[in-house]
Amino acid sequence: MKIRSILFWTHLSLGVAAGLLILFLSITGALLTYEHQIIDAFGKTETVAVPQGGRQLSVDAMAQVARQRSKGAMVMLLNYENRDAAPVVVHPIGQGDLHELTLNPYTGEDFTGASAGVKSFFETIVGWHRWLGAQGNARGMGRMITGAANLIFAFLLITGIYLWLPRVWKWVLLRPKILLRRNPGPGKARDYNWHHAFSFWSLIPLVLIVGSGVIISYPWANAAFYRAFGAQAPKQGGPAFFADLRKEAQMTVPEAEVANLASLQQAFDAAKATNPDWKKINLFVHPKAEVPIARVIVHTGNGVLPEQMSTVVFDRRASQVADVQTYDEMTAVEKGRMWIRFIHTGEQYGVVGSTIAGLASLASALLVYTGLALALRRLLEHLQRRKRRKEAMRDAVGRG
Repeated sequence: MKIRSILFWTHLSLGVAAGLLILFLSITGALLTYEHQIIDAFGKTETVAVPQGGRQLSVDAMAQVARQRSKGAMVMLLNYENRDAAPVVVHPIGQGDLHELTLNPYTGEDFTGASAGVKSFFETIVGWHRWLGAQGNARGMGRMITGAANLIFAFLLITGIYLWLPRVWKWVLLRPKILLRRNPGPGKARDYNWHHAFSFWSLIPLVLIVGSGVIISYPWANAAFYRAFGAQAPKQGGPAFFADLRKEAQMTVPEAEVANLASLQQAFDAAKATNPDWKKINLFVHPKAEVPIARVIVHTGNGVLPEQMSTVVFDRRASQVADVQTYDEMTAVEKGRMWIRFIHTGEQYGVVGSTIAGLASLASALLVYTGLALALRRLLEHLQRRKRRKEAMRDAVGRG
């Protein structure tokens, strides 16, 4: 068999085998297109009732609530907004069934606002997109399946590029592979036109989305990404600052010295002072209160892009800021790894990027549909040919 034939049949076989799963990931990915924008829009309308006196609980008190309510988390994120009477969101990070909490900063009690239903919806979609809806330890299996589907999709894109190329470069042959026909008609001609045209126009965003997904899903791909920059990947994967958090979690002080540590409130206030124009602040809270380092992220933008944030490292033993890490000071590989994270959702380039990523997800769903339709028609045509050959042989035997 020629190389083109081998690639074609491999492309077709894997597409049929993983088609429905890729379709599912494409649809759930499209549903997540404006996740953060929609949640933020609802969140900005939420305010808690301010009690008489109007004094909020300290950051340390809120951290203690987070520890009690998020047991089993590797670390918790306390999310504060620079907005009057805004609730505090606690985002636990780690394994298991951990759920985001929205708390009243004046009482520490649960707060249910306009965004609760929206958050629940997107949390469910994210769970299906990442783990096929699995919970607890079963998430590892779900993640393995979605990762495999993403890897197969990457292979389909690579082989698809080769198969898309015409054997003879003439406009009459290129046109149906680039432009949508006005009246393609039903059936095979329409599906062929749609499959090739939509793959052409969605290729670049799909390569970025799927390629970044492979790096996020597989340690070997993440390690290869770091090696390309001459660096070593963190042992447990993910952005490098998670490795810093794990190291800091081991830097506990003796119980006798805990009382001498500066409070998390002091760390929070020191971080605020580094940029009066802050919009959001994320304070990392460890399960153990005696960790001597407090890490605070100060956002001046939408709370997502790394270019619009700085990390304040506060030394609780010395009661002072030890370091302020900005995006410009990141290494090339750290910037690249953050870019990988947000190019997967398109958020790296704001609403425009999210929109392109969403449209690419819809295009990939259409590619799966047309690909499966073309494969089914090919199978039916093959069966019809076999039937005609058998009938011809029976007729020949009968005449003989």
